[in-house]
Amino acid sequence: MNNAGTATDDIYQGANPSIDVVGAVPNDSYCKGCTRCLRGGYTPETSCGTITLGSTSFQNGSGQYYRDMFTVDLASRPGDSGGPHYRKSTNNNTAEAAGIHGGQVSLQGTNGNDAYASKYYNAASLFNLTLVTTD
Repeated sequence: MNNAGTATDDIYQGANPSIDVVGAVPNDSYCKGCTRCLRGGYTPETSCGTITLGSTSFQNGSGQYYRDMFTVDLASRPGDSGGPHYRKSTNNNTAEAAGIHGGQVSLQGTNGNDAYASKYYNAASLFNLTLVTTD
């Protein structure tokens, strides 16, 4: 967002009620088997899966190198890139930011075609981002 006035702390979930973002997951919370969700631009509803790789680096077929990413066993669609990955609270009323969606990848250790995302704290540090947690 270029303007704090247009930013929102809500994640729209399609037919389900929106949920409020209340913070970010801790740096050490990218454990294999932990649940993460994605809301992309073209995924019609929130999609959730489990982390398959908590920290991975890889090079894609075009020679681009990705460092310290995490992968989740869930399908995404073209146009979902840039969407939030997040962890829902146990009552599903709030969420914590976990990452920024990159796309699909097939790597050893994944389930064959997993979503990959940058970790929120890496993106926040690199781009000097501030998480909006109030409307």
